[in-house]
Amino acid sequence: MASGHSANYADTIPQELVQELCPVEWADLTALLAAHDLELETLGKACKFDGSEADEMRDAVSGLCENEAADEQLIQDILASWRRLQAAFAKATEVVLDDEGSPVAGLELFIGHHSQSDDGDCYDEVDGVFFAVGGMYQLTPAGTQFQDRIERKFFVAFG
Repeated sequence: MASGHSANYADTIPQELVQELCPVEWADLTALLAAHDLELETLGKACKFDGSEADEMRDAVSGLCENEAADEQLIQDILASWRRLQAAFAKATEVVLDDEGSPVAGLELFIGHHSQSDDGDCYDEVDGVFFAVGGMYQLTPAGTQFQDRIERKFFVAFG
């Protein structure tokens, strides 16, 4: 199987804005990580958006606690704290747009990690842990009618 570069993008949000919007949940998550000498980078590397977070966290957390059961509990605690931050962020970014005054879903918060030196290029705009949001863009009525037939594709060029 051949390997090569692929294009990626993220709608990034400054860490300070996440902290500002969700101060309690941010403090809880970062305190939990710090109590075990872990950094946000550990969580960013683990969260691959494919359901493998617990498996990835096991590699980072293995042996930090007195036994495997305690390691597993720490993993579950970190992921639960992360999910609380995600839920608080969604709530904090809700807006009221409909006629009944009901809130419209807020933005989704994601965490990721990218290493320019190991996986990318010096021109990459992200390096290290980063926060990204989903739900920033909505199709126009014109775009909606063709959404099943138009596909966003990415490419890189060397030159």
